[in-house]
Amino acid sequence: MERALAAPTANIRVVVREAGKAAGGAWLDAYEKSLTNLLAFENQAAGASQSDWISALAKAHTDFIANITTAYPRRHADC
Repeated sequence: MERALAAPTANIRVVVREAGKAAGGAWLDAYEKSLTNLLAFENQAAGASQSDWISALAKAHTDFIANITTAYPRRHADC
């Protein structure tokens, strides 16, 4: 009886794991795209500023966020 249940249970685990990986990958792709768009907008707004220090601050912020956040999704994409 246990062997009869073991195979379907193993198959369900594989299906659930693969579905989770697919959903996680889709979420990471959407997150990266949204963040890229947001950072591009912030850079564009910084370029339109007439104040040098505001432009420099916005550029530093976008560079920092881009560097921090791009490492995380790539590191966990293969999990």
